[in-house]
Amino acid sequence: MRLDIHRIGTICGLLAPTVFMALYVVAMVNDPDYTFFENYLSDLGVGAAAWAFNSAVIIAGGLTIPFAILAVRPVLGGDIIVDMAVGFTVVGAVFLILIGIFTEDYEGKHFIVAVGFFSSMQVALLFYSLSLYRAPVLGKGVTWFTLVAFALGLVLIAVGLKPQTETVAVLVRVLWELVVAATIMWREPGTPTY
Repeated sequence: MRLDIHRIGTICGLLAPTVFMALYVVAMVNDPDYTFFENYLSDLGVGAAAWAFNSAVIIAGGLTIPFAILAVRPVLGGDIIVDMAVGFTVVGAVFLILIGIFTEDYEGKHFIVAVGFFSSMQVALLFYSLSLYRAPVLGKGVTWFTLVAFALGLVLIAVGLKPQTETVAVLVRVLWELVVAATIMWREPGTPTY
């Protein structure tokens, strides 16, 4: 049986947001001090169910790396714009892992890795937008969703760092990865996408 590393990368892309959301919900439900949309997500990393949230970001970051390299890059092609998108995704994923290690207990370090995560992923969305706009190989729906996710990120940056903007930014990023992974998984080679 031949090992299909492209398929493994795509499965990682489906698992990353799914595992993140499942463990995020576990952490949220088991932390009486956390209120959705009123607390920063990272508050869960030092709360009653910190193990769940910290596991969520570490696992999601770890799964996003093979997704970007093994699934997204081959589908989008190997030009410099795609390489930049994938590179910033990998950097962002490493910062995501570090969020689970350097929790809010580490104050300054936590802030640096959190800003590193959001900044890297925003730049990655810029390069994905450019690549998909130029060649919408995942279909026009994914292309427009990527452009909207990038534009929304700019709006959230302008609004400022608040629990609400952080939550929206994370949920949009989670949804984006799930949509892209699902599109890659179920698209037939050689079939036009819309």
